Amino acid sequence: MLEILYENIIRKIEETDFIDSSYSFLHTDFNQRNLFVNPNSDEIAGIIDWGEAMFGDPIYDFARIRMFIRHFNLEDKALEEYDKSMSFTSQQKRLEELYWLSRVIEYLAYYSEELNNFNVRRIKLHQEFLRMHEWK
Repeated sequence: MLEILYENIIRKIEETDFIDSSYSFLHTDFNQRNLFVNPNSDEIAGIIDWGEAMFGDPIYDFARIRMFIRHFNLEDKALEEYDKSMSFTSQQKRLEELYWLSRVIEYLAYYSEELNNFNVRRIKLHQEFLRMHEWK
């Protein structure tokens, strides 16, 4: 399994044109725990926990949104809406996919550090993401 995974990821990297883009300040840990939402308007009122922030491709942060869609099992409809709202070019879509794959692998490493029940469930979830991924 790992050998096939490595081969697929290397192929994805080789096939991806890394475009020069305007880098921006990225949060990199964008999730519901780091958001303050105004209950009257449902608008984001603040974002906290900038400890992992960096400069980089904004598409990297958007790949995290795809991770949450999968974590909360919102798959089909939410992924369609996400893809539609992002309007990525084919090149940007490849970058987003590669960034998402790197996040999945990062999570596998993170949850492997301590094998408690929660982490083992997360490892299995992320392994399933890789199994279900369409390796085009």
